[in-house]
Amino acid sequence: MIRTIIATGSLLFGVMVLAGCRQNSDLGKGTETLTVPSDSEEEGQKEESSLAGWETSLQEGNPEELMAEAFRGMSVIKNGKPCLAVSYEPRVYKNSFDCWGISVPYQSMVTVDTEAMYAYFRILEDAKLVLADGVTREQAGIEEASDRIFVAYYSGQTREGGQAEPDRGMTFRFGNQDEAGNYYVETGGKLWLADQAAVDKLFEINPYELILKVMSVAFERNREDAPKIIQRYYAFDGTYASVQVNGTEFFLVSREALASVQEKLRDEERAFGGNS
Repeated sequence: MIRTIIATGSLLFGVMVLAGCRQNSDLGKGTETLTVPSDSEEEGQKEESSLAGWETSLQEGNPEELMAEAFRGMSVIKNGKPCLAVSYEPRVYKNSFDCWGISVPYQSMVTVDTEAMYAYFRILEDAKLVLADGVTREQAGIEEASDRIFVAYYSGQTREGGQAEPDRGMTFRFGNQDEAGNYYVETGGKLWLADQAAVDKLFEINPYELILKVMSVAFERNREDAPKIIQRYYAFDGTYASVQVNGTEFFLVSREALASVQEKLRDEERAFGGNS
């Protein structure tokens, strides 16, 4: 008898050493070479995020020099509660694809979709901050504001790359809206106006949108000498998925064909009352 277990959604894993995280000038280009973690464990180990330390120790930056590729970490507080924290966390046991971690809410145990993450960072870069002259903090509603965003970044970043460690940090505190709907925001010791649409997108973020979605199939045999087989499929691009068998990445398959197989397996699972 072979029992098939199908799991979809985000993957929890422990990472074995495949290659060191990139800590050179390649960082920040917004693209990564896919290297799938090689551990077959189902649960990962919680990692500490550097964001809290960065927020208290980094020199204050300049909002006019922000660029998405320079970001090394970002945390979002909405209505007084953390709703997202993502940071670049190089570790000797990680491969380059796993150096970004989402500590809130996923405890750094999911694989980050770097394209989606950089697109999110770019919303803040494109927020069109304009100095708000003649407005006090009280009028802007900053004192009562519970919504804020912290960004750690590398000030020497270019479009080609930059160092792994951030050297600047900025906290954006959001307040009231003006008559045009734009938000007052305080950062760098000054008051600014930020585009309403951009701010709304920043605080409407669903962290699930920033992770890679996974299908996993486990084959368990009823012979003790027959090893368990786990096949995992990761989004590679719009056409292909990467296939990992018992922790080793072998080849690419058509995502269209994979979706067809997934539906057939679900039909069989339903027909056999949950097992097939």
